[in-house]
Amino acid sequence: MVGALGADDYLVHDAPNGAVALEKALLVHPDIVVTAFDLPVVSGAELIESLRLLVRPRPAIVALSRFVRAALWCNDNGVEIFLAEPFTLASFVRAVSHR
Repeated sequence: MVGALGADDYLVHDAPNGAVALEKALLVHPDIVVTAFDLPVVSGAELIESLRLLVRPRPAIVALSRFVRAALWCNDNGVEIFLAEPFTLASFVRAVSHR
């Protein structure tokens, strides 16, 4: 996914866990954050809530998960884009580019 977005001229910062992702977002102020829902250290839900509280301007959120509970949480919490796993790389790039 990182390679596909980079090939589409997105400047991509990846992170090994939700805590590092939040730190990077606070420094970079991204336009879009793509997050898995089941992340180590800080979960995707916690990351999304923290991004909304702390990062300005607010980034668009793209959440990824194979779990129905994640889709429901995203729907209830106004996440802009949710992709159910498995998905194709093409559908991922389309979703990010049309946010």
